[in-house]
Amino acid sequence: MIISRIIPVCLVALLSGCAMPDYRPPEGTSVAKIKINEHTQSWICLYGQRYRLVRDWEGYASIPAGERVTIGTRFFAQVYAGEISCNAGVSLIPEPDGRYFQDFNLHAGRCSALIYREAPD
Repeated sequence: MIISRIIPVCLVALLSGCAMPDYRPPEGTSVAKIKINEHTQSWICLYGQRYRLVRDWEGYASIPAGERVTIGTRFFAQVYAGEISCNAGVSLIPEPDGRYFQDFNLHAGRCSALIYREAPD
């Protein structure tokens, strides 16, 4: 009985675009790395399509370099006053072999996405 209710909900979610495919850069393309927070759902928008960023064992995801991309995050938390939800993005042109750090700011009920370039060691 429960499964017969879950299957239609999953189908609607998939058909409505709620499920994002994982982003994997094509072989041979120039990439940059971005460190993403493990407690958020980070995404990249390319050519009008949103993809989920996948972290490696160091917490970095590969993103295309040399072209404009939009990178964002979705954050959700339950707090004493209810729930906090944030979905914000920022557009940038990553440099080849660049390393970046993704963060977000939540202040007075508004959120913003932040991307910092990491300084070389």
